[in-house]
Amino acid sequence: MKRCCVLTLTVVLALGSVSFAQVQQGDNELSFSSAYNNTRLSDGHHTEVATISGLWGHFFTDNIEAGPMGAWTHTEFVDIYSIDAFGRWHFMTEQQIVPYVGGLVGVNYADPEDGDSSTGVEYGPLAGIKFFATEDVCIFAEYTVKWFGGDVGDDIDYLQTLSVGVSFLF
Repeated sequence: MKRCCVLTLTVVLALGSVSFAQVQQGDNELSFSSAYNNTRLSDGHHTEVATISGLWGHFFTDNIEAGPMGAWTHTEFVDIYSIDAFGRWHFMTEQQIVPYVGGLVGVNYADPEDGDSSTGVEYGPLAGIKFFATEDVCIFAEYTVKWFGGDVGDDIDYLQTLSVGVSFLF
C-alpha cells in the first residue's frame, strides 16, 4: 500500500500543472480503484481487508454526479460482493484539484469460508479529492465508511475504506 501511495504521489507531482479540471454537465466517468480497509466485526475485533472497485458516473449538472458502482472485498474469512448507487457533489475549482463529498446505498452478498452465505444492505458517506492529470484523466483518493444491515450486519459493524484510483472522463 505504501508503494502504491508513493507511486501515485510521484505521478501527481511529475504531471505538475498539466491542465485544469473541466468537468461539466453531460460528462461520464469510468473509475477503477483499490483500497486498504479496516473492518470492525460485531464481536469488537478488527480485521484488515482489501477491496477492488469500479464505477460509472454521469454528471447531471456541473457539480452533481451519480451512478452505479461495484466492489469485491476480501478478508481472511469472507468475500463480500457489493452493488451500490452513489451520488457525489463536486466543489468545482479553477485548479487541477477538485474535492467532493457524497454517499452510497446498496446491497451486498457475503460468501464466508464456512459456506454460510448471507445478504444485506449497506450505506454510508464518502469524501475525496480528484487531481486532474489531463482534461480526461484524474487520479483520486477517497475515504468511505459503510454500515451494514441484514444478515451481513449481524457479523460486521462497519467498513472504513481509503481507496486510490484513476478515472477516465468522456
